[in-house]
Amino acid sequence: MARWKTCLRTAFALLQLILVFLLLFADGRADDALAPDSYEPNDRPADAHALAPLTLDQTQIVRANFHGPEDHSDWYSIMAGGSAAHPRIRVAVGVTQPDSDSPIEVILFDGSSEVARQSGTHKVLAAYEWSPTCGYVNRAICPGTIHIHVKQMANGPPRSYDLLVTGTVPAPPPRIVSVSPKSGSPGTTITVTGEHFGSTATVTFGDLPAVIKSAGPTALKVTVPSGAATAPVVVTTTHGTASSAEPFTIIPGGEISGQEHPCCTMKPVRLNGRLGRLTVRYPGGAQRIEAKVEVYKAGQRKRAGAGNGNKSWNLASGLYDVVINGKRVQKVPVESGHETLVKTGGLRVAVDKKTRVEVLDPETGAVLSEWSGDKTYGFPVGPVGVKVQDETRMVTIDDGHVTEF
Repeated sequence: MARWKTCLRTAFALLQLILVFLLLFADGRADDALAPDSYEPNDRPADAHALAPLTLDQTQIVRANFHGPEDHSDWYSIMAGGSAAHPRIRVAVGVTQPDSDSPIEVILFDGSSEVARQSGTHKVLAAYEWSPTCGYVNRAICPGTIHIHVKQMANGPPRSYDLLVTGTVPAPPPRIVSVSPKSGSPGTTITVTGEHFGSTATVTFGDLPAVIKSAGPTALKVTVPSGAATAPVVVTTTHGTASSAEPFTIIPGGEISGQEHPCCTMKPVRLNGRLGRLTVRYPGGAQRIEAKVEVYKAGQRKRAGAGNGNKSWNLASGLYDVVINGKRVQKVPVESGHETLVKTGGLRVAVDKKTRVEVLDPETGAVLSEWSGDKTYGFPVGPVGVKVQDETRMVTIDDGHVTEF
């Protein structure tokens, strides 16, 4: 019996030695894996390893290993803060594998929403411009959490990697203060003033890009593109997009550079402020031509001006309807620093003083003007119908000429 007890004690002692050896071996392996500057985060987002809080303009470097042959996925979380001065933060996460060609993927999550994803070998960088939110707008620090998911995408032995996390204050988005002029034709040069533009800014009118003639941080000189429609002016940089408060009004008919429009001629003129000038002038002087003119803002009923004979008005930039002796010219452009001269001519009907004359709209037949006797009336250029003693004929009013009937 004593001999049997001795054998049991010896076996128990050997078992204890084996357990101690295994524990020591395990501790040694753990120390090798968890070096002072390394750790292995969990593979579940709920148990993500919390990194040190994000500090602006400083890079946090972590050296780590994927767990094992069946687990090539690590999760991290990092807190960041914003302030009233810097409510947006650019979070840049880089992963490097100096000694491996194994593809890796980096995914960033803001809450439960994926916000950035990049993959590659050796070096991968994912970035996100983040606006942390909290319950108090004026709070000094407004915390939030970004989750980082690092994956080894190929099978094989687990690899080591370096994780680099940097927080910076991104450049602010652009802001448009004004657009001058506020209307014009394709080919017109306009100036967009504001903030945070820079040399890489782009400008669009609707979906059409504009040609940038000069670019600076607070001003952009651009040319209105061909085919542009009335729309807000949009400035885009790498840090955001800004739209003008009011749409830029496209004036049909060509450039504002002294070229001919179907309705009028425009030329630069020196004026005070940002007004333009609208002029109606008839051939041969106003004394011998009967002319009543009315001016309306396009699409409105309230008159912007009225008078008889040769007339000029200084008006705000925009489109106007001009009615001369009942015949309407729609969407006449008026531009800051330019004079718009409406194309007009005269119509003389040589009849005795008792004969009635009617001038008709060529499309609808409506009476535009009527009088008796030998008189000359002013009209915009284009066709009109002339009715004398129940006979109607079409005539064309030519710019700067008096048409004899």
